[in-house]
Amino acid sequence: MKDIIERIKKEKKAYLMNEEEDNSPEYANFFFITEKNGEEELVNAVLYTLEMYYQSEVFAKAEDETLKRHPEYAKIQKGKELPEHKTEEIELFLTEVMDQIEEDGEIQVSEHVYEEHEDGVLMVEAGLNIPEVNETEIVNFINKFNNDEISLDDSLYSFELD
Repeated sequence: MKDIIERIKKEKKAYLMNEEEDNSPEYANFFFITEKNGEEELVNAVLYTLEMYYQSEVFAKAEDETLKRHPEYAKIQKGKELPEHKTEEIELFLTEVMDQIEEDGEIQVSEHVYEEHEDGVLMVEAGLNIPEVNETEIVNFINKFNNDEISLDDSLYSFELD
């Protein structure tokens, strides 16, 4: 914890990427320093696009439906192989369910920020309606977070699946 704070200060950066995570234009895990009650506190933050969150919610719901219809899908989830024809049948069903969820507008998401303390670190998870997670968006989020200026859009959104 303290070593991460020291690295952020030494490198004179607003944040430090978590190199153990697979960061992408849709998702980033990074550390930054905030001040609470006059004390420095390390923040382990996850920032992702609302579109990515939507896609993961659609996928999760489709997986639930697929498990009901094809209980053997649980084996695929655990990395086990099924006969090729069965795997294809299940994957086709999963895709069809995802398409139907999207078409029916079953899933809608809104911007959110969750905070939780864990082992002396403030864990922050944020889903924002931004086109991508990049340095500008990360610094903007940190500045707004540190100045208690985060304003969330409570509109409900759905997106087109790729």
